[in-house]
Amino acid sequence: MYYSDCYENYRIVCKSDRYYVQKDDHYVTDNLLEKGFHTVQSAENWIKLDTMPDILCATFISSSARQKVYAALNTSNFSNNLSRVKSSNIWSIGLNIKNRKDKTGDLLVQFKSKNGGPGDVYMFYDVPPTLYRKWQSAPSKGHFFWKYIRNYYKYSKLTGDKHGKLPNAVS
Repeated sequence: MYYSDCYENYRIVCKSDRYYVQKDDHYVTDNLLEKGFHTVQSAENWIKLDTMPDILCATFISSSARQKVYAALNTSNFSNNLSRVKSSNIWSIGLNIKNRKDKTGDLLVQFKSKNGGPGDVYMFYDVPPTLYRKWQSAPSKGHFFWKYIRNYYKYSKLTGDKHGKLPNAVS
């Protein structure tokens, strides 16, 4: 994953099952976090992260540079973990639950394109696993989606034109 702050690029890298913040060819240090990444120290200094961060934002950069941060998502990683369903308008679905104890997860829905193949991917937030299981066994996936999911959960469009059209869209 790459992130950008003004004219400097950052990324999260994994080495020996640990994640680190990296700027160009150097690893970012605690000292740099306090300074807002304005200078770089040698690669011996590491910031160790226990898990991949969900969002890299003001914690790592100064608030004045927030508008210049971009993240790249590879949607093929999402679609590889989705289950194909029999439906006239839905290609595949999947539920991402971060922790077993969580009562909700992020629902990924890939619709069919105009030619009937895989189309755009959407993520619906805070969907209960019980609803997902009911959807999996529903006779009509499209009807279930329109009746119980579409207008009830906040969502983001992950592919194509990323602007949501419904009031519950998240930018």
